Amino acid sequence: MQKGLQSWDQWILYYMIGGRGIGKTDLFLRAACLLWQRFGCRTYWLRNKQVEYQEGIGSFLADAYRHGWAPEEWQTRIDGVYESDDREAERIIEFGSISTFSNRRGGARPDTLMVVFDEFMPEDERYPKDCAKGLGSLAMTVLRGRTGAKIFALSNWTRVKNPYFARMRIYPKAGQPVTVHPEIGTAIERCTGYNQCVPDNSPFARMMGALGVGQYVDELEDPLAGLIAKLPKGAKPYPFLIYSHGAYVREWSSHGRVYYTEWRGQLPKDALIFAANPDEAGPGVLVMPNHIVKHIKDSRDMDGARFSDPNVMFIVLDILYSYER
Repeated sequence: MQKGLQSWDQWILYYMIGGRGIGKTDLFLRAACLLWQRFGCRTYWLRNKQVEYQEGIGSFLADAYRHGWAPEEWQTRIDGVYESDDREAERIIEFGSISTFSNRRGGARPDTLMVVFDEFMPEDERYPKDCAKGLGSLAMTVLRGRTGAKIFALSNWTRVKNPYFARMRIYPKAGQPVTVHPEIGTAIERCTGYNQCVPDNSPFARMMGALGVGQYVDELEDPLAGLIAKLPKGAKPYPFLIYSHGAYVREWSSHGRVYYTEWRGQLPKDALIFAANPDEAGPGVLVMPNHIVKHIKDSRDMDGARFSDPNVMFIVLDILYSYER
């Protein structure tokens, strides 16, 4: 990890995003092995969907065997990594998934000091229901507020637009290797300067590009910058405001595009107010009807949506992720 954090205790959740094949997963697989071998501490290994373990369970320890991080006696089962194939063997790494978080119950795991959330941004952008809430729920179940324990969320750089960043209203700032949000105990590392398994100008990289597959090295492959735009002069407001988590957002139309801005100050008397979350509805605030949700979704899917700043974008995207279950 690169420098940029003032204190180890300043953060709990550390997002690590970068190119393919730079060793993100292997780094933490080795760390999980060392935690058990030297300190007797377990690791909770997390993926978005339980089925992901079934697809790659046979090769989970392949690099650990090859590099000598784990002895050959260690065995991978459907629910984790064990010291041996004995029925009473100790579990070293426990497997879990966001998609089954509501089924995860039980006490804290005092000997679990690390959660590794591998591939938190799937390339197909198909996220489990309530995934951001699921991450928080699992963190509470497993770690129970112990600040000495850490969550490392790893991924190729596929999209800055994802439900985890959207819910937390965070994004990696351009030009900074590490973006720190101490107020919410979170940091994001942009993995610059790491060795790439496929050099950018190699024939293999050009072949991948021709097939439409990026290496996901940096934010230049993400269209975030193109979605941030100033409200054009003469834009016409829609007759409603959207209320979500204490913020008001207004839509505007201009030349076939929908622009979203945060509304500050006194609320307009002639505008309806729709709450994205039914729990936030009340006097003067209506539950958002389905046709408004569809309108927002259509504007996004047809590349017709623009946002005044990343925070507004994440407010709107968080609404959509909540409905797309």
